[in-house]
Amino acid sequence: MNWLSRRRDRHRAALLSYLRSCQPPWTTALAMCEAAGMTAGTIYPLLVRWENECVLVSRWDVVRRYGEPRRRLYALASRVSRVGEEEAGT
Repeated sequence: MNWLSRRRDRHRAALLSYLRSCQPPWTTALAMCEAAGMTAGTIYPLLVRWENECVLVSRWDVVRRYGEPRRRLYALASRVSRVGEEEAGT
């Protein structure tokens, strides 16, 4: 089943809206949690599923301070960022 054809709930819509508005496009899961009002237990399964379905791309942050853990950064895949708002259902 295509990710665009799935039933939207308010968290997914808020997350998709946030990802579309990010400048620069790369963001952390924590920032997404705060913007969409989600918890880590809710957002990480969605991030994994969207990455497997090529909705998101991710990479490790190359800039970090000494002693801080590495952070995973996420952005919408280029094919998804071109999808119009009306087609995405948000």
